[in-house]
Amino acid sequence: MAEAPPVRPSPFALAAAARPAGRPRDPELDRAILAAAEQQLREAGYAGMSLESVAAAAGTTVPAVRRRFRSKASVAAAVIDSLRVESMPAESGPPRSRALAVLRNFRANLLRANSMAVAGTLLAEEHRHPELLAAFRHRLVEPGGGKQLRRTGSYRSRNCSGRSL
Repeated sequence: MAEAPPVRPSPFALAAAARPAGRPRDPELDRAILAAAEQQLREAGYAGMSLESVAAAAGTTVPAVRRRFRSKASVAAAVIDSLRVESMPAESGPPRSRALAVLRNFRANLLRANSMAVAGTLLAEEHRHPELLAAFRHRLVEPGGGKQLRRTGSYRSRNCSGRSL
């Protein structure tokens, strides 16, 4: 029987591991903040998103959002991190199979509801906030910093005839 893929920890779980003891955070509020931030990014773009609008849409306060995120950029980064729905495939097998697995994974993550809308927002903000698009590329386009595709030999520029440049 095949093993289930490992569960990827959420941005909130990673932050919680480094957090000092105290009153536990409400996971429902964590999800509401992330959903509100994603909606704000889709509808208003990064420039139109604010911690105030995210807090209002999530039904909470700005201080509650700030306890989880230091800045608007860190909220956007958490939304980008949440876009991955499938973990990266194992790094074994022939190079072509590995490259196809990476591309299938990327496709599955982009087919997630609203991923393309968020990607469009990030592309529109590229000149003002290149760090957001870089985070998107790192998280979804180049898993492992592009190492998997480079290892397969498939990460080369190609011209229209398919020959390597």
